[in-house]
Amino acid sequence: LEFRRVLFRSMIIQWDKKMETGIPFLDADHMKLLAIINNIHHEITSPYSGKDELNKLFNDIIMYSIYHFNNEESLFKQFDYPGSVTHQQSHDSFKLTIVEYHKSLLSGDIVVVSTDIANFLVNWLFDHILEEDMMYKPFFLDRYNEVMKFSATLLLERNAR
Repeated sequence: LEFRRVLFRSMIIQWDKKMETGIPFLDADHMKLLAIINNIHHEITSPYSGKDELNKLFNDIIMYSIYHFNNEESLFKQFDYPGSVTHQQSHDSFKLTIVEYHKSLLSGDIVVVSTDIANFLVNWLFDHILEEDMMYKPFFLDRYNEVMKFSATLLLERNAR
């Protein structure tokens, strides 16, 4: 994972065991976010890149990140995670930034803006998973059985909607 902070054009991100939180439904969310970022990378580096497809992918990353953040925040609330306020502030900051980038993409130079966005997404993904999410890992792994029961209930409720 030493390729952090390298220009996004030169890479496609692959899942690494170091990224695992040990909480299956959150790891699955992270893998999905990574896949969307890889799709954005593919679209940006494609000679046929267009605003319509990038707009769709941005809607995907916005909607899925909100879904994922809701999953994490529900877990935080259920188990009274002591770092929840700081972590939620990080989520809020990401949402504001990604919406601003999306607006810029729709109104600006697709090449310049998309490169900035791609770099932001890669850096955010690694910072968020490898630093911020790893802070809650021991807390939730100490409550693994209860977390698994709660996550099953949470996912059933979300999938029923």
